[in-house]
Amino acid sequence: MAGPVGVVLAGILGGLMDPNVVTACVLDTETTGLFGRHSFARIVEVGARVVYWNASTKTLERGDSFESLANPGAEFYRNPEAGYALKVNQLEPEWIDAAPPAKVVGASLRAWLIRQGVEVLVAFNNGFDFHGR
Repeated sequence: MAGPVGVVLAGILGGLMDPNVVTACVLDTETTGLFGRHSFARIVEVGARVVYWNASTKTLERGDSFESLANPGAEFYRNPEAGYALKVNQLEPEWIDAAPPAKVVGASLRAWLIRQGVEVLVAFNNGFDFHGR
């Protein structure tokens, strides 16, 4: 089993699904919000990795990945923390300006998850990242 993701999946999937391979996705986002202030936080980067959990052999294998920057539009510039948040995440403002709109990235991610046949979504710190938008 590979690290904490394997432990989480083993706990979630143990006996809940068919004992064959389960397709899961580990999702992480970066936002413009820091320090627990979410009023203007917007997603500016999405990363996802498909993993295949085999309950019979207790193995975890990596699959395809999805990565994209996202331009949240004018909302991005309303957040006084945005510049610092980008610096912490090693992102440049011009990269965000050139990125596809956040709604387009969201739709692309959703379509990708469906194509991958994802049955379980595992998100890191999603309570923080998704509290804003």
